[in-house]
Amino acid sequence: MMKTYSIPGVLLLLCMGFTIQAQQHKTNLPPVSALPVIDTMPDLFTFRDGSKVTDLAFWEKRRNELKQLVQYYEYGFIPDPGGKVHGVVRSSQPFLQAKAEEREVSISCGPEGQMHFTLFIYKPAGKGRFPVIITGDKCWYSMKDKYEGFLKRGYILAEFDRTEIDPDNANRNNGIHLLYPGQDFGTLAAWAWGYMRVVDYLEGCDFVDNKEIIITGHSRGGKAALLAGAFDNRVAMVVPNGSGCGGTGSMRYVFTGETLNDITDSTKFPYWFNTQFLSFRNNNLKRLPFDQDALIALVAPRAYLSTNAMGDAWANPEGAQKTHLSAIRAWKMYGVSGETGIHYREGQHAQNDEDWLALLDFADFVFLHKGSVEPFERLPYTH
Repeated sequence: MMKTYSIPGVLLLLCMGFTIQAQQHKTNLPPVSALPVIDTMPDLFTFRDGSKVTDLAFWEKRRNELKQLVQYYEYGFIPDPGGKVHGVVRSSQPFLQAKAEEREVSISCGPEGQMHFTLFIYKPAGKGRFPVIITGDKCWYSMKDKYEGFLKRGYILAEFDRTEIDPDNANRNNGIHLLYPGQDFGTLAAWAWGYMRVVDYLEGCDFVDNKEIIITGHSRGGKAALLAGAFDNRVAMVVPNGSGCGGTGSMRYVFTGETLNDITDSTKFPYWFNTQFLSFRNNNLKRLPFDQDALIALVAPRAYLSTNAMGDAWANPEGAQKTHLSAIRAWKMYGVSGETGIHYREGQHAQNDEDWLALLDFADFVFLHKGSVEPFERLPYTH
């Protein structure tokens, strides 16, 4: 999705071929013990030195600062691509009465093409460029049986198993970690890297509209999708679902559910993050120099939708509303409106049919100008 924003003294170009990934791992950031205590949600528009963001040019500088902060103190630095992505189509066959096509693609990527995983693509039959929705949650379930609903709306669905990139366990001597020795990135950053490599492949396909690439994921997959979308400007829409702590849920304002202490407990998921993040446990939480609204704000000015369930207490749905309201101020810096949304439904922890319908409706609104943004501005909680 190409957009050019011009203001006095700055020209910002965000285009489908421009990917920002943090490859400079050297920072002058202080240790956690030297960070100031911040009782409330840190201000997105205040630099570390206390100066304020006053215009878009300053926001771009602050945006770069936030990229350093969230990687250094939480996720680890997302590895560089490591070389070109190659895909070999293993099989291609019609399905849904030949209205659609299913492809199974073997992907080779990373340093010397040593990382391998499988990408499944379901697309409308025939020629044409179509918007694509990418999910990394095939480790849990396949969306193939539900593809007819996507087909009717004219969308491609691409799914992969993110655990082929990095197994979902504490072992850092497997998966992608073997290809980037000595780098302190967690599994969420590894999975985000996987999403980016899928984008690498799809943007070279003649049936994909490169201006309409959407990524989504549920729970831990939603955390990874949000991280990938925050750092890859080729992604036109980012849709984390029920992503909770480490995703869209606030770290400081946990109304219900998982806290930083919970998620980093040695029996839970500390390996999703870098080792630095563990230093914020217990009494150090207030030293965290950002909250999850920072990661959401990095998506701006591209489209963003947060989908949540009000009965999903462990994912802190009210905390997701709080970070959302804070982050959408970043879109205002670009003068962009109507490209952010939040959706709540009844029910529990899942990415169900209603969540997918909300994603498609919001995508139709953003890309095709169909419908209204109003349903995605309804807020169930009062603060």
